[in-house]
Amino acid sequence: MGNKYSTKQAFTVNTNKTCLYQIIQLNNVELATCSSDKNLDIWNLETGLIDITLTGYSTPVTSLVYMHDGRLATGSLEKSIKIWTYDNHRCDFTVMAHNGPIRSLIQLKDHNLASGSDDCSIKILDLSSMWFSATFKEHKGPVRALAQLSDGRLVSGSEDKTIKIFNIKRKKIEGTVDIGAPVTSLLIANNSGLLLVGCRKIKVFDMSNKDQYNNIFDLTGHKTDINNMINIGVDGERIISAAKDSVRIWNITNKTMEKKLEAHSGGTYGLEILTDGRLVTSGGDGQLKIWNITEQSGKMYNLKTGNSEDIKKTKPVESYQKMGKITYANKDDIKTHDLAKIEQNINKNKINNNTNSKNNISNKNQIRNSISTNINNNNSINNNSSNKTLKKSNSSNNLPVTKEGLEKKGWVFLEFDPNLKMNINQNKKKNFFFFGKK
Repeated sequence: MGNKYSTKQAFTVNTNKTCLYQIIQLNNVELATCSSDKNLDIWNLETGLIDITLTGYSTPVTSLVYMHDGRLATGSLEKSIKIWTYDNHRCDFTVMAHNGPIRSLIQLKDHNLASGSDDCSIKILDLSSMWFSATFKEHKGPVRALAQLSDGRLVSGSEDKTIKIFNIKRKKIEGTVDIGAPVTSLLIANNSGLLLVGCRKIKVFDMSNKDQYNNIFDLTGHKTDINNMINIGVDGERIISAAKDSVRIWNITNKTMEKKLEAHSGGTYGLEILTDGRLVTSGGDGQLKIWNITEQSGKMYNLKTGNSEDIKKTKPVESYQKMGKITYANKDDIKTHDLAKIEQNINKNKINNNTNSKNNISNKNQIRNSISTNINNNNSINNNSSNKTLKKSNSSNNLPVTKEGLEKKGWVFLEFDPNLKMNINQNKKKNFFFFGKK
């Protein structure tokens, strides 16, 4: 790839989250994120909408793993690990794992889970018995990062400025390395035998010799703690790092930084490479950003494979984003990507919120006080395909329209950002809603 390429932000999905900690691609059309709003969300890549929200935590969800059996595992500040069958909206197990918040969670080669916590311990959760097969308490500070070497040994990084190497089968520690700074992330470089240790720099270790761990060189440039690192391609030649100050692409072979991205104003936490080769980032501004990387030749560089390829056609989500900030939408129209139909329905059937202008509808917690609708006898919800909206009513017996209430009645919610210039918002009203039937 060289350093003669450019990165371009393809589009941004604005969410109502304060901070998105981690991103994982589940399949060609779905992403999972964990966030500060205590939820686990499944996003549709084609529309930029949340298809599934999994609730059950009382604190922010900080760790997320896509397991070999297709389920999700999460860790949170409330000290527990949860196992989810996400497509059935079900939490299968909750295990109280630690005496402090969980900061790191990975799945091991034997398919069990390893977790690191502010209680300075590391635990191995045996998924066959749903109990702990080993506990390591060698650290003197919170355990912020975990990684597993190709030979099966476990590496942990801690705020006590050390990394430690454990033999999981023998349940014993095999080595300690003083890094000289709090360790905030770890990465095994693909097919290279190298361990990358993230603090405010990336320290590269050769782990091929079990008796000696050599810090062969450092990659410097970040000014804040490195929150995350991922591999590019399969050869271990390049990696991406994320910190509060920036996202950077590094060439390990040449020991150089190749590209710097100013990604998220609140710091970047989540990194994921999509199957089409594009980069997704998330951060403290509650945004998901998708990036294209293009070579000087004009071809797209596929971060997943490390190969060059022709630029693919625009994804449907980009068209939706041009229409505005969408939170919910008519699923039938979304499936067919019928933007014209959505726009036509919106132009026909606007429901304005001028009766209570003091309530800012961008605050979803106040929606329940802003609009009411007549849903008595289910007259306003039927199978008539021409009845695409819920009409505003003055009846005193009406129930308030809420996100939860609408979803129970089989409706979905579509919100447009009034600050964007859109053809569909011709009347210059500050806010409007469209309610579409599933």
